[in-house]
Amino acid sequence: MQKLSWRSLLGFEVQTANIANLAVTAPKVTSLFGAAVDCSAAADHDNELAATDGLVDFSFTLGADGHVQGDGYTDNNNPPTTHWKRGQGEHGSCLGAPFTMRVRKGERWKVVIADSGTVNWWIFWTPIGS
Repeated sequence: MQKLSWRSLLGFEVQTANIANLAVTAPKVTSLFGAAVDCSAAADHDNELAATDGLVDFSFTLGADGHVQGDGYTDNNNPPTTHWKRGQGEHGSCLGAPFTMRVRKGERWKVVIADSGTVNWWIFWTPIGS
């Protein structure tokens, strides 16, 4: 048996413990991210409830006449009303960008899309943890 003592910076004994045959089993993390889910269909990104923490990704490609704007909202309201992210793009402009938005377990989220011309866009939900 080994006797362990911890002392504070002031020099007095804080705690004493006797440890014998101590075994510690730490949980094994096998995956941080769950499988990404395509939520591009209109019914899949308008007022979703997060069962875990996760990430919402909005991305797009533009044709010669394309323009797109995606606005991400997340909070505890039903539907969510707090604007968190905006992604937008216009063909021929270097000002466009997709976004990734964090969402906490139990919050609701939505992405509102406005587009014109030739545009392809995607929204994916990626859960964190399980």
